[in-house]
Amino acid sequence: MPASFNSVTSNEKGVDASVLKGSASYHSADSDLLSINEKALIWKIDMHVVPWLALLYLFNFLDRASIGNAKV
Repeated sequence: MPASFNSVTSNEKGVDASVLKGSASYHSADSDLLSINEKALIWKIDMHVVPWLALLYLFNFLDRASIGNAKV
């Protein structure tokens, strides 16, 4: 993979290197990934994962309590 657009030749990926060098508004799929709001993404993931973890923690607590009561 080329380090920069300047090292791209016209034979790589079928794109003319002069187009890539001169275009300030070049748009690629990689630039969409860079514009994602990371804080919002982590918040959404947390809102889906944390409730399940809390439920599993509750089940773990209930299981340990019932094992303790069964031993007595």
